[in-house]
Amino acid sequence: MKIRNTGNFGIKTHCEACGEMVLGVIEALQKVESRYLCPACAAKAKNPNFTTCTACGEFISSQAISCSKCGAPQSHKAAA
Repeated sequence: MKIRNTGNFGIKTHCEACGEMVLGVIEALQKVESRYLCPACAAKAKNPNFTTCTACGEFISSQAISCSKCGAPQSHKAAA
């Protein structure tokens, strides 16, 4: 997690998934598994319809054949 002091504006942190700058230290981010995420990315991480790309870590549809960001092919586990 990147943290930097911005003088009178407080401390800014970055979401570990999308890189969005969020004001506040850890309180503004949500911890999901071992990552600190902005509210939007945390919602995606908790949604079963999303998964992370095996190559770049971008949140993508769990039904996606390839990643929309890096193009890496995705393998999906067969439903039991």
